[in-house]
Amino acid sequence: MLLFFATSMLSWLGGFSQTLSPPPYTPGLDLTSVDKTVDPCEDFYRYACGGWQKNNPIPADETSWDVTSKMYEQNLQFLRGILEEAARAKKRDTVTQEIGDFYTACMNETAINGRGISAIQSELKAIGKVSKQQEFAPLVARLQFGFPGNSVIFGFGSRTDYDDSTRKIAGISQGGIGLPDRDYYTKADPGSKEPAPVDDRIEGSLATAAAALVAGVGMVRVHDVAATVQMTRLYGPAA
Repeated sequence: MLLFFATSMLSWLGGFSQTLSPPPYTPGLDLTSVDKTVDPCEDFYRYACGGWQKNNPIPADETSWDVTSKMYEQNLQFLRGILEEAARAKKRDTVTQEIGDFYTACMNETAINGRGISAIQSELKAIGKVSKQQEFAPLVARLQFGFPGNSVIFGFGSRTDYDDSTRKIAGISQGGIGLPDRDYYTKADPGSKEPAPVDDRIEGSLATAAAALVAGVGMVRVHDVAATVQMTRLYGPAA
């Protein structure tokens, strides 16, 4: 979906060149960034960047600010303008309509909140039906294929072999905790929703999934799996 979205926008952007103004051009060597009141032999950084710092104070909602940050924000604003114009345009071709409708649907918080968890209800039911270890691996496999690009329990892909950079091998990594904070999994006080820490269950689930892959994929090395499990034990699930 993201690839389609990006490709469509690139092929379609020219149609809005007359109505949307791109971010202002800034030359690579901008003489207005120079503070000529500073002696470069005393403080070359202030001499080279002092003008830019005076003209671009740190925004109130930022902890730092530089050329790259400013360019990033300007680009986001420009892209948002493209999406909003696609959403409100009256005469739209197929690509423009798909982009505009996709953006409108994502921004419709009322409809999203109204649907609640209905979009993932079938997956939640499938998870709730798991009652024994043998049912776990098929479920994870289905969720992995059903949500491409998302690491369900674990991530799996190719990587360069640390011991031989000429080879590509399979690699496994943690999939993330899902819930917003590690405390949801580890706190055992009476006020917590979960009565007991689930670190061991997370580690066990990861190890089970990894073991299933080791059995089926010869290139996965056991010490990689062990290291991943040990990282989980030491530092907790990845955020």
